[in-house]
Amino acid sequence: MSTEKNEIGKNTIKNLKRDKLIREYLKTSGRDKKMEQAILNILLQIQKLIPSKDYNKLKKKYNVKNLSESFLPIFEDFSNDELQELIDFYKTPIGVKLFLLQDKLMADSTIVMQNIFNNMYLDIQKCQRVI
Repeated sequence: MSTEKNEIGKNTIKNLKRDKLIREYLKTSGRDKKMEQAILNILLQIQKLIPSKDYNKLKKKYNVKNLSESFLPIFEDFSNDELQELIDFYKTPIGVKLFLLQDKLMADSTIVMQNIFNNMYLDIQKCQRVI
């Protein structure tokens, strides 16, 4: 029984350390701020559509600090050492630059892929006309 309690205690400490690393990654990588901004945008859109007491309840419920626990399972494929490496990376100048440019990179990538698919679609249509 004592050994079982020790294992439970070790697992609890291990999980707390992991949770702390994931939360630190979310903060260091700026993911928490992006989530917070997205949630705030939605809340601002509905603010005038619902009673203020309901709005305040939603604002409290969908606070990033309350929601960060929902993101913990996403990182199951990363070891604690890998999480620490990600945290360390986002503290470097190139990590900061990636954070600052990641939205632009995603938007630009989407446009490039859309252009590729449009051209591909046109080429497929040309091939179908030949048949």
